[in-house]
Amino acid sequence: MNKRRWVVCESKGRLAAALHVAGLRHKRHMGPSAPPGRILQTRSLAELEAALATGEIELAVLEVTRESFHASLELLTRASRWPTPIAVVLPADRFTTTDTVPETEETVAGVVDALREAGAAAVLETPRHLPRLLAIAGRLEGVSRKSLVVRR
Repeated sequence: MNKRRWVVCESKGRLAAALHVAGLRHKRHMGPSAPPGRILQTRSLAELEAALATGEIELAVLEVTRESFHASLELLTRASRWPTPIAVVLPADRFTTTDTVPETEETVAGVVDALREAGAAAVLETPRHLPRLLAIAGRLEGVSRKSLVVRR
């Protein structure tokens, strides 16, 4: 089984492209923790869940928007049955420090905390932190999702 596969679940494809470019830029410094040449892309949470169920995914990256927040929390909770760590990226143009998630009074800090409590291995508050995700990926290799705690 080839576990050197990553999956990115997002609406537009920009994250996967940026992650691939960041990986190429840092590959010589990062060695095996750089993303694989092929990054699987999904556009829905159902597709992401199906990819996780294969057991062949090393790392999942999930874009969480205001609109997908509640469904993403549910997916993170269900995903605890798989060993694949899930990193969450909050799009910079979708959340600001004063925004609230629909039907809640949570600030962005509350959103980050809720995502971590639901099972996110890492939460990046902006796509500009993708190089940080590459560094985190090096620590995730061979680590069970349940034993990982990542702090800011």
